[in-house]
Amino acid sequence: IHTEVDQEFSGKGLANLLAQEAIKDVIARGRVIVARCPFIKGWLDKHPEYDEYVVGKGIKR
Repeated sequence: IHTEVDQEFSGKGLANLLAQEAIKDVIARGRVIVARCPFIKGWLDKHPEYDEYVVGKGIKR
């Protein structure tokens, strides 16, 4: 439950791309998002368009 990109790829936007594609995959599968990774949680905080799929934001449990 941690997002990590090798240091040699740091600063190239790959973590953002990884986050976005992972979120899109979860949504496409009809699942909900429980953000446990601090990076993913921060990324989702910057992208409220996905709130409706996030437990604790659009999804109350």
